[in-house]
Amino acid sequence: ERLLAVDGVPVGPGITAQGYTDVPGVERNVTLDLLRKLLLERRALPLPAVTSRMLGDEDRKAMYIRAHYFSSATTAAVKEAVEHGTQSGVKGYVLDLRNNPGGVFEEALATAAGLMPPCKAATTDPQAGCDLAYTVRARSSAGADVVDNTFNTAHLSPRMFPLRPESLTQAPVVVLVNRSSASAAEVLAGALKDNERAVLIGEHTFGKGVIQYYFPVLNDGSGLKLTVAKYLTPATHLVKLICTWFNVLVCTDILEEVKDRLNIY
Repeated sequence: ERLLAVDGVPVGPGITAQGYTDVPGVERNVTLDLLRKLLLERRALPLPAVTSRMLGDEDRKAMYIRAHYFSSATTAAVKEAVEHGTQSGVKGYVLDLRNNPGGVFEEALATAAGLMPPCKAATTDPQAGCDLAYTVRARSSAGADVVDNTFNTAHLSPRMFPLRPESLTQAPVVVLVNRSSASAAEVLAGALKDNERAVLIGEHTFGKGVIQYYFPVLNDGSGLKLTVAKYLTPATHLVKLICTWFNVLVCTDILEEVKDRLNIY
């Protein structure tokens, strides 16, 4: 088959997606001209924040958790998947953050807290926890970054993190990342990696280490996206464009590497 036109508009170079639709997001029928004519119904297909499934056989299995983006539902969905894995006796977890563009910063931290076992510092200080990330909003007169917030597993505000689960599992965790893993996905990957909680496998990540808020301006949907802070990982790495500090394990066969790391199959 070959696509020739959408709703009578020829397909070709220089024609954007807006040229094919009158009102984006409206559910209606769309006519595709292939070598034959085809009528399709256009409607939203919501993608859940998290999907999961079991890998391996009955005796050596792992739970695969795909976080597509970070919304208010992400932490609860990851918690549910991990609890199901624990009940099923899995050997470990594969957390897939590939092509995850980010989302709610607090959800990434809450998810990281749920996957973090008791930290080394907590063995000597019961009040201590694991640092997950730092935010920086200013620089000193000497030009050094001034950390204004430290996010620690023992001191996450219940108001900001109402759904933060306690430590869910101490089983091994492997995190998959690629060049489209960005923002909140990098926060989660950095928290797990710098605390030696997980091995990262895949590609260097996108490098969007800033926190932004959106402010509606006019009734036509336009607005202002304002960068209010940048974040550092627990090892004080700045996540910036083409993030190479992660020390990602680049391999030609991701599945085989995951099997080896989690000792499954």
